[in-house]
Amino acid sequence: MEKEDVAKQVELLIKDICVKGVFYYTDERLERYTLQELKEMAVHLYLDHGEYPEKKANRLLKNILETRAGKMDQGFTWSKDNKTRFLEVNNKLTQAFEVAYNEALTLRNNFEDKIENKDPFLKDYEMEIIVQPFIKEDSDDDCFPEVLACSEYYNCIPIVHSMGHSFRRWDELPEYLSKEINYNGEYFGGEFDTEYIGYSIHALLDTHIWSFEDILNIETVCTDIKIYYQNRTDI
Repeated sequence: MEKEDVAKQVELLIKDICVKGVFYYTDERLERYTLQELKEMAVHLYLDHGEYPEKKANRLLKNILETRAGKMDQGFTWSKDNKTRFLEVNNKLTQAFEVAYNEALTLRNNFEDKIENKDPFLKDYEMEIIVQPFIKEDSDDDCFPEVLACSEYYNCIPIVHSMGHSFRRWDELPEYLSKEINYNGEYFGGEFDTEYIGYSIHALLDTHIWSFEDILNIETVCTDIKIYYQNRTDI
């Protein structure tokens, strides 16, 4: 679609998002669009909310991405190469989280020493590990990987783990690393019955905006550790 047509379609859809203050959504409206059109509308909403209310725009963006993922999965087949690549991505996501978690444990030891030694400021802390995958770009001006990755816009950051001084359970591995549960069942129709699928993949699929093909196309994984130094004064 031309940019003007994309903007017009988005505006029409935005008007249908809210009736009497209650959000609703009909699959049939978005199902009529092609994958390319859904992608174009998602990029438009991400780059320019315009005068749309932010809550409505973000809700529509999530709905568009969910519809896109569903349409992509309808035609997906698990070839041998696809299964091999999928397991590779599965392992890489787990490894990315593990590296960040080990770094967080080192930081934790430093913070605990400071608290134990009555640091004048540090009374508590929180750390947040965020593992964010990005799919490869189709072209130099393709910003859709960023649209798919910026989950905070629709409030569903999939691979995130919080830890801190006040809510310590350091003897328990995060579910992203624990192998007590194998997540090889729900989404795969028996394709990975003899393989291990980690929680990172499960978390991506649980957002319903990541298709199988998107996961196969993950090219880069960015990992952040956000640290909140905290002090408390009683009056």
